[in-house]
Amino acid sequence: MNNLQILDLIASDSKRKFKEKVLTDNSNNPLLKKVFWAAYNPDLVYWISSYPAKTYAGTMTLDTAIDEVLTNIASRKITGNAAINFFINVAAALSKDDAEVLYRIVDRDLRCGVAVPTVNKIWPGLIPTYELMLASSDADRLQFPDVVVQLKYDGIRCLITHTDSGTIAMRTRNGNQITALGVMHDELKKAIAVGETWDGELVCYGKDGKPLPRRVSNGLANKAIRGTISPAEAETVRFACWDIVDTTQTIPYDKRLQGLILAVNRVQNDGVTKVFAVQTTKVERLEDVERLFEEALAAGEEGVIAKNLKAMWEPKRSFNLCKFKAENTADLEVLEWQEGAGKYKGKLGALLCATSDGKVKVSVGSGFTDAQRANIHPEAVVGKIVEVCYNARITKKGGGEDSLYLPRFLQFRIDKDVANSSNEIN
Repeated sequence: MNNLQILDLIASDSKRKFKEKVLTDNSNNPLLKKVFWAAYNPDLVYWISSYPAKTYAGTMTLDTAIDEVLTNIASRKITGNAAINFFINVAAALSKDDAEVLYRIVDRDLRCGVAVPTVNKIWPGLIPTYELMLASSDADRLQFPDVVVQLKYDGIRCLITHTDSGTIAMRTRNGNQITALGVMHDELKKAIAVGETWDGELVCYGKDGKPLPRRVSNGLANKAIRGTISPAEAETVRFACWDIVDTTQTIPYDKRLQGLILAVNRVQNDGVTKVFAVQTTKVERLEDVERLFEEALAAGEEGVIAKNLKAMWEPKRSFNLCKFKAENTADLEVLEWQEGAGKYKGKLGALLCATSDGKVKVSVGSGFTDAQRANIHPEAVVGKIVEVCYNARITKKGGGEDSLYLPRFLQFRIDKDVANSSNEIN
């Protein structure tokens, strides 16, 4: 089988075990390994959409074609229309099947329902991953009175680095680079010191200065990730920041937060509008956290995050951060696409989803629009991460996987490659 046939075989069955078996059977195929690396390595950016050729000569190998694209397009040696024409010429030199694989690589989607954790299970360490400091749900670990409460912004997590070369690098939580928000770079350079990485969320605001509704804001942020956001839409994006990443793990949060707030205040006095520090309040008791949480809900916000001020930065889910939310949500991996019945015959009925460790599994059949049911296809969603809202976790008597009560689909998380574990779900 050629590489396209292998990808199509993987896509032919929605079960993860089947996909893993096909990959394992072909794990000694160096070109297939290279295909997955080129498609999903977050450090690679191709800067163009795939453009199909009209004819296919079959005179170049896929291996050589990938090298040509990496050397000339990903490196920015060739840009703009010249890059598009170069890509079309490379594709035209391939066989039709190999060209299809190259198109999928540049589109960053091999369309076989395999996520990064599965790739790294077959080829350990092949795809670089990026660690974040994430919040737990355990309020017992809060160390009063040295605690602050911050408004929880319902946006897209983003790490922004002012590189040593003086450029701005924006990454999603799974490490993918965001290249379509250059309009923000000048202001980000003013705020973030060279060599620093700031942590926060991308949120969108209307002309009235008020946050756009969640679905609208996240939709625009997802466009930015895909590179399809318009200049007018990009102008709505703001960076709500809350931390300066300290990989030395020697600077407590109160010092990191103070440095961030001072930097933001300084540049806002100079006219910067696209960067702001999250709303932060010092508290001394759990009752204060609960009061601020209720006030946030009453104002239509998602919730709050309580943080220990003396905590060091750590690249994992930390007990030094505690989230308070009105709804339970979980990010789960799609295992199977399930066909509907009646009016949804031939369309999506539900998505079978699970935690990263497989200890919580649930069929999510509500929350989809009719358009989504018609347009969500198995090959496009299996292996992807979805955000699911639910009322409670259900522990099955006699053992077996837990489930979720009243699960509802919220959105695809294109900024995530890894699902929550069962330990992260209440």
